[in-house]
Amino acid sequence: MDGKLPIAALPGSLSPKNAITVPGGKISATKPFLPAFGALWNVTPHEQLFANIQENMRSFEAAGYGNATPWGVTSQEAFENFKKHGKPETSWTYETGIRTNREVHFGPLTHFSGQLEYYHVHFSNRLLAVSTTQTNSSIVGSATILTNVGSVTTDGMDLSFTMKFGPHFSVYNALSYNRSVYNDNYNNGSSEVMTAGKRVAGVPDWTEKFVGSFEWGNFSAQITGDIIGKRPATFTNDLSAGSYMIYGLNAGYTFHNIPHVRDLRIQGNITNLTNEKGWSTLGTNQASGQYTAFPIAPRMFFITVQAGF
Repeated sequence: MDGKLPIAALPGSLSPKNAITVPGGKISATKPFLPAFGALWNVTPHEQLFANIQENMRSFEAAGYGNATPWGVTSQEAFENFKKHGKPETSWTYETGIRTNREVHFGPLTHFSGQLEYYHVHFSNRLLAVSTTQTNSSIVGSATILTNVGSVTTDGMDLSFTMKFGPHFSVYNALSYNRSVYNDNYNNGSSEVMTAGKRVAGVPDWTEKFVGSFEWGNFSAQITGDIIGKRPATFTNDLSAGSYMIYGLNAGYTFHNIPHVRDLRIQGNITNLTNEKGWSTLGTNQASGQYTAFPIAPRMFFITVQAGF
């Protein structure tokens, strides 16, 4: 990577006023070997056991001032120091599980497929653009230092299945549990931030997705549901965003044998059917006592017309 900056910021144009942008230079993120191992066992004609192990590496973020990147630091000395001692973010992922896919004859239920898996991820050398000025830093901005703040451990389980009831109706459901925690505290230049053992900001423990589908001839319809659990909003977990559930509904009909038109489909969609209120996307902040959030979009209606010739 070559992160040289052709034009530096004007003196006093950043916050704080003594902050500067630096030309930087080339820096590489290199590993000669990223192993991936997988195993699959067909236990029966319908069931499989699987396991995977994989290492990954993230290249340094190609961004500038204020970001978690070597080219976002505010002195050439800091850049050179990171180039000499800094490490790219890496992770090891382990997963194992079982899946099934079979026809069944249990009352109205005619087909069942599903998967259950467990995964463990160890994420190392997490890079963070640490604000050196904590008061209202998310609003006015501040000089930042690119810091290795340690590792993150994630453990989780996913359960998903699809059930078909004859040729016209099916139900899909996916339930996910994820617990991601910071393993280390870090120093922001003036004090130690107590993040060890805290949950990763913006990541809910529980999520679930539901889809009910109906098809009959040229008509089709779906009802969907998404559940997002409670999420911590700061690195120290002193603030959080509440859980919410959003429903959606869509239905459409396809017309055939129209002169000069192969097929014509008209579909209506309603998003956020119950007009749920809450926060969809969080802008997590390293400082305690503050975070940014974007609201869930209100109920919306759409009509789509699609033609094939």
